[in-house]
Amino acid sequence: MEIQSDVLSDTLKASLISEIAKHVGVEETEVMLKSVSFDFSNETLNLKDVTRKTIIRAIARSGGKISHAAKQLGITRKTLYAMIKKYELGSILHIHE
Repeated sequence: MEIQSDVLSDTLKASLISEIAKHVGVEETEVMLKSVSFDFSNETLNLKDVTRKTIIRAIARSGGKISHAAKQLGITRKTLYAMIKKYELGSILHIHE
């Protein structure tokens, strides 16, 4: 799965850029993060983890727009906001309305 970087929080983007720069041996200013790809081949079946990943995927696919993500998930915006809070996703996602 690929997630566009504008959906991630600034803090998470900065951490990813820092780790990438260290790993490849360049300055952080030389790293430009356009998207992040995740391999879910070793996915867990833990319901909490699956729910969190599903919410992240829906928000990523919708470009951070909650109303679109909620529609994809078949729930209301209010329910999605409650789930974001419950699963502590607000700090890692950049959400638009």
